[in-house]
Amino acid sequence: MNRHLSSQEMSEWTLGERNAGTERHVRDCASCRAKLSQASETLEVFRESARHWSEEQAGAGAPDFWKAKSAHPWITFRGLSWALASLVIVVVAGVSVGLRGNRPGVADSTVEDVALLKQVDGGVSQAVPRSLEPLLQLVSLEESVSSPAAARESVKKEAREQ
Repeated sequence: MNRHLSSQEMSEWTLGERNAGTERHVRDCASCRAKLSQASETLEVFRESARHWSEEQAGAGAPDFWKAKSAHPWITFRGLSWALASLVIVVVAGVSVGLRGNRPGVADSTVEDVALLKQVDGGVSQAVPRSLEPLLQLVSLEESVSSPAAARESVKKEAREQ
């Protein structure tokens, strides 16, 4: 290889992903070997400092301000956060229910809906249009009255009543 290793190839080498061509180049190129050695040493220093810091933290335990005893042991941060969350839920639910019931025009539209339903019910339950009701009465009278004279008398009586 005539060219030096790219940063990608150096990262792969550091992670242990090596191929024959890369190994040959690192063995033959002092410059790339020095860069890889320096990167390896830097990572080792970082690894050791992270390990040292975590051991210190594990030994130290919780900070003193978290260890302070409360005058009210039943009051904890977790308890207060749950109480606050519950309060927010109750307030939001109450406001939404309150607003839903007090919307302007809700009662008016309900009254209009009931009136419309009554009107539709009246129109649907009517057997024939009002203009054809006298014919319906004639047909029903003819079926119920056997003699034509009685039918005429019944029609005259209906006419007088209207």
